[in-house]
Amino acid sequence: MGLFRRLSTLKSLPLLGKVASIKRIISRDLARLTSDDLSQISNTTMPLEQEDFGGTFKGTLDEFFSCHPDYCHGIAFYHDLNPIGVALLKVPPESPEWVKNGQVSMHGLKLAPTLQGMGIGKRIFEQTLRIAASSFPRSEELILAVDEGNANAKAVYLAFNPLDSGPVYVGRIGMEHRMNFDITIFRDSSGIG
Repeated sequence: MGLFRRLSTLKSLPLLGKVASIKRIISRDLARLTSDDLSQISNTTMPLEQEDFGGTFKGTLDEFFSCHPDYCHGIAFYHDLNPIGVALLKVPPESPEWVKNGQVSMHGLKLAPTLQGMGIGKRIFEQTLRIAASSFPRSEELILAVDEGNANAKAVYLAFNPLDSGPVYVGRIGMEHRMNFDITIFRDSSGIG
């Protein structure tokens, strides 16, 4: 099967190789998507080494639908009518035990592999910060864990000047950093459609 599996949902996008073609990215609430939309997202695949870090698109959807809706918010990112990414936001008690009240944890941020390395990850992460601020108005920070070896994801997050929690922690598959982001600066600018 090789390192990369076929991208069933993205092979029909001929312009995705060009940054200029991705002018507008729309975020949509996972809870409001149709079953066809969810199926299209679920069938999007990642390189196996990235699945080790963040799981699958289907896994993020399954995790979202197992959460209590008062404590979770799922996001799908679209270019035109095509899904290109997902993210999951949680607050206690759905968050991991290391997340405090007043913090939103982010999980499973994914971007279709054909769009990586073009600055789009930064754009969807910024939208995620805005959505966290508007979806959880009592929270002041977004916190995430990123595997120490996940250089691409770390580069995206570091562009937003996080507070690094300091020491690395033993995570699910190895050492990880925990990073905190002030989301109060994004109030009243959700960006969700």
